[in-house]
Amino acid sequence: MDEYQKRSQQEVARLQVGLKSLLIIPLVWQTGVHGVLTFRAFEPAAFGEHEIEFAWQVANQIAGAISASNQYSKLESESRERERLAEEQLRTAEIGRMVSSTLDLDDVFSAFVEQAAHLVPLDRVVISLVNSDGETIKDAFISGQSIDDGKSGSIHPIENNVKESVIANNEVLVANGAPYEFVVKTHTSEMVRFDSGLKSLLVVPLAWKGTVVGTLSFRSLMPSPYGDHEVDLPRQIGAQIAGAVATADQYRQLQEAVSDIRKQAAALDASADAVVILKPDSSIEYGNDAFVRDTGYSRDEPIGRKSPFLRSDKDSPTVYEEMWETARSGNPGPALSPRKRKTAPNA
Repeated sequence: MDEYQKRSQQEVARLQVGLKSLLIIPLVWQTGVHGVLTFRAFEPAAFGEHEIEFAWQVANQIAGAISASNQYSKLESESRERERLAEEQLRTAEIGRMVSSTLDLDDVFSAFVEQAAHLVPLDRVVISLVNSDGETIKDAFISGQSIDDGKSGSIHPIENNVKESVIANNEVLVANGAPYEFVVKTHTSEMVRFDSGLKSLLVVPLAWKGTVVGTLSFRSLMPSPYGDHEVDLPRQIGAQIAGAVATADQYRQLQEAVSDIRKQAAALDASADAVVILKPDSSIEYGNDAFVRDTGYSRDEPIGRKSPFLRSDKDSPTVYEEMWETARSGNPGPALSPRKRKTAPNA
């Protein structure tokens, strides 16, 4: 015991409580050692040959049961792990299905957050999109902890933003606890988030066709929630939704462009002046209501015809040459009212 005491500080404590002797028997089952059976006694010479033989008998009796119990526990643990992985895969796939099922992510964002909360610790989640200027990002979808400067639709410069490296390098950013405090010190915009109680940050790039189109950000009130496993799952989620997010944003931009065109068209139709839109080959593409009124042609009749058919003998050729030179340059020019009506004698 004296030699063992020198080699093990743990045994010092046992000696101090009065234990003076030790007997350890291996638990052997099917040629493998699955554990040990340990005896201790207050008597200094408690274990003789008889006690050792008895201990071996006990060990041999229970080794099989101990091995079976360990194997069952291992199988049970593996089964729980398989169930957990299966659930994660199902939820990740469901996120992909939901986001891909619509071009309007507003319809499914709350359901997306609900599924993501089962996979990743989060108290705030934001999907940000890189704007067409390449210099700013827009917080398109937000859920969770309220932030004063973090409203849906808010636009932020990418430069010096905490997400800058994620967008530039297509890499994940993880900041737990002390590392996040350092991020706060180096990015002043993070102070308001830190002051709200958020103590950790995980940002995943949304990459589509080789380009980072946005970011998926998770924040937590806990100081260290994001380990390797918690980082891997958001990567999978980001890969699932990147294409749908990019497509939905393109659809949104298209809708806005169509809305602008309709507004412009309505303004042109309401104009008291005749307006004609020409193609580069001088064929007519559009004429507004005033043009129809002034020329006597229907809305469809002039479409596709070359504009010179509207020329009047009363106008100098120079007037039309100057008009065409201005039109080809893309610059606005003086208006020229149609001189030739469909009902005119020389029509």
